[in-house]
Amino acid sequence: MKCTCPKCQADIELIVPEETPESGTTAPCPACNVKLNIYRESFGSRALHRTGQVSCAVCGAELGPQLHCQSCGACFPDFLVAQLGRRKARRQSKKVALSFSPLPARQTRAMALPSLDAALQPESVKSPSRKGIAAGNSKAIQIAVALLVVVALAAGGTFYYFKMEAEKQFAKNYALAAFCLQAGIERAQKASAKMSTDWKQRQDAGQGYTPRLSPEDERGFGLVEAKLDPTMAKLTKPPEKFGDCTPALGKLRAVYNRWHGLVQTPGNSLQAFNDNSAKIDQEYKQAIREFKSAIPGSMREELTSASVKLKLLRPLVM
Repeated sequence: MKCTCPKCQADIELIVPEETPESGTTAPCPACNVKLNIYRESFGSRALHRTGQVSCAVCGAELGPQLHCQSCGACFPDFLVAQLGRRKARRQSKKVALSFSPLPARQTRAMALPSLDAALQPESVKSPSRKGIAAGNSKAIQIAVALLVVVALAAGGTFYYFKMEAEKQFAKNYALAAFCLQAGIERAQKASAKMSTDWKQRQDAGQGYTPRLSPEDERGFGLVEAKLDPTMAKLTKPPEKFGDCTPALGKLRAVYNRWHGLVQTPGNSLQAFNDNSAKIDQEYKQAIREFKSAIPGSMREELTSASVKLKLLRPLVM
């Protein structure tokens, strides 16, 4: 074979066997005596080698860029190549066949051709399959059940919401009524004490005295009455959570009415006025004790929370 030495670049002619084995053979370079490895490759690998490094495997002549050997005329001939060193072994990868597949197997369904009678039957005459009807009915039932569940949940949520709102509003009105009663009783106590002091001073001085409420006290009692009456009217039907807590509030209302009536009509005797004031004060203290023991814990919590801002409620819960 005629080629160019890849080391010394000399044009050389090597003697190689006519049938070069697949594993290749060796031959020394006549010019530089380097050991060359001779391999036989197919024409498809021709583009990987430069001209001058390959020789026709048929006649041994040096191959050019043409698709045939210009020396022997062979088309697409195999060629011999001389290289330095050992040729890298080609990797042979084997395909591994899986005994299973992570994807679901595709199910093939045999296609059955319709019968002649079914094909000739008009569309209006054809009846739907029982399977389709059953599937449709099942889906309709599921939708109906889902709607019923949604309606039930909505109704339950609405009922619970209105129940909570009713309890919240009742507790607010109850605390407001208790505050009005406490404010009225406190005003009656102060008016009674002032009236008794002025009355005694005039009496000791030998002067006549007609006890009466001051204009400021009259306005104060008017404000209490204007707020108390409509608020008490809203407490006729307490929620189940608070139980029957209106009687305890009614006893405070009775004490307020008596004290308010006393300062409005004190009478003509200072001693009788003081005795009645002391008696009503004892009734008030007793009503406070009964109120604390009678109201349920849930209402006590509401009043305790309201007493943070409404200080007059503190005697009722502390």
